[in-house]
Amino acid sequence: MDNKNTEWLSNIFPQYMAHKLRGDNIKEYKKAEELITGKVTAPDCGCAYHSYQSKVNQLYNTWVKRNT
Repeated sequence: MDNKNTEWLSNIFPQYMAHKLRGDNIKEYKKAEELITGKVTAPDCGCAYHSYQSKVNQLYNTWVKRNT
């Protein structure tokens, strides 16, 4: 992962973690997931956003622990 993406994950993405996952910030969650895992598994239905948000937050927290 290049420095630009590492910086985005470290400094920008955490700003979205404090908000409820909605259509306006789903793209940031997709970007974070893709940077961390190399793939996107975002649900098509908003009814599954809560579990998707939890999954990506957990991936992010694991990434932070490995990279700090």
